[in-house]
Amino acid sequence: MTLKDDQLIKILWGCGSLEESFELAPYSVSSRNLEALRLHERFKTRLLEMRN
Repeated sequence: MTLKDDQLIKILWGCGSLEESFELAPYSVSSRNLEALRLHERFKTRLLEMRN
């Protein structure tokens, strides 16, 4: 699996361990992973908006 595949999976499905790392030590999370978390939340919001 490539790095791009890994990021895409994190954006679509989320990543519990990454979310936990952010909650425990937000400054230790890389900018790439922060972007994946942000995009995952945005993706979930858009899905819910489409559902309503």
